[in-house]
Amino acid sequence: MTSSPDDYDSTNCVWCGAAVHLGPEGGYVCGQCTYTVTPPGYEKRAAAERAQIGVRRHAKRPG
Repeated sequence: MTSSPDDYDSTNCVWCGAAVHLGPEGGYVCGQCTYTVTPPGYEKRAAAERAQIGVRRHAKRPG
């Protein structure tokens, strides 16, 4: 489950209210209920990294 960083208070989980520590890029995983908020722009960066990995794997295949 994810949410926009604009939807939560920076010190408490939006799901259970427990205190959380934000990651270096924003976002968090709550230690009490494991609710996850991804950092801003994470989905785009992750998709780009997956694409790069796919290109590298394809290049390594004997052909």
